[in-house]
Amino acid sequence: MHIPTPEELRSRREALGMRQTELAKQAGISQSMVARIEAGNVDPRVSTLNKIIVVLNSAEPRKIRAAQIMHTPVMSVQPQDA
Repeated sequence: MHIPTPEELRSRREALGMRQTELAKQAGISQSMVARIEAGNVDPRVSTLNKIIVVLNSAEPRKIRAAQIMHTPVMSVQPQDA
């Protein structure tokens, strides 16, 4: 069994668009425990890591729309517009 590093856990969670509180709730642990694990400040039990891994492996990535990350409207320009 591969034991993920704190950085791998954080990267996976962020890639899924999941907040620490969401992961904690679904895994049945506290948000502060998730934060401490991701920071590498605690050596969690194998059972705790397993809960986190199960949640991360079963989660689907959120669909992000351009409107959610864009700050200004997108404009398209054609060569003939110059």
